[in-house]
Amino acid sequence: MFTLNPHGSNSSSSATSGWGGLKAQFYFFGKLATYFVALRLRFDNMSLTEEQKKRMEENPTDQESQHHNKKRKRNNDTGEGGNKKNSLEQMRVLAKKNDNESAHDSDGDDESLEDFEHNASEYITQTEAQRMYCVPLGTLAVCSYIKRDNPHKKGWSDMKLYLRSEVRRRARTRFGGKDGLIQERARRKENSLNKDLEDMKDVFC
Repeated sequence: MFTLNPHGSNSSSSATSGWGGLKAQFYFFGKLATYFVALRLRFDNMSLTEEQKKRMEENPTDQESQHHNKKRKRNNDTGEGGNKKNSLEQMRVLAKKNDNESAHDSDGDDESLEDFEHNASEYITQTEAQRMYCVPLGTLAVCSYIKRDNPHKKGWSDMKLYLRSEVRRRARTRFGGKDGLIQERARRKENSLNKDLEDMKDVFC
């Protein structure tokens, strides 16, 4: 017959109870470590999100700065603000434009116009410039002009049209004013008529 040792039974029960408490402590500390790891990850994610928000808030400022830099560069390329001088060609065009405008202002009033110039077109052909204003080809070579399709000769080179006010000004300067131009035109017309009469005499004689 076997008998139970009360002391032995109590010792085994105490060992079992001690191991269970240790397991509970390990479980608690494991949970605690997991919680701290999760908390750290959450904090890192929040920090990254805040950094991204800060970048998003700073981006409009950067874009605005880039916009101002591009605008400043365009102004420099076009010569605005005095940072870059106009090219020689631009200066030449502006000078010629100012010259034409001053010529139009000084000679374009009704009192200085001749009868055929009232309500006349702003531009004239080479033939009209030579016939009505008595200017040579050398003078026309330095006058400003525009090119248009030749309405009389299809397929021919473009026709040059000269600014009437500029041609008028140069002609009056050449012949000593409005009266001098009128006299020169009348003289040439008379010479042309006399030449035609001489040619007719040669034909009938």
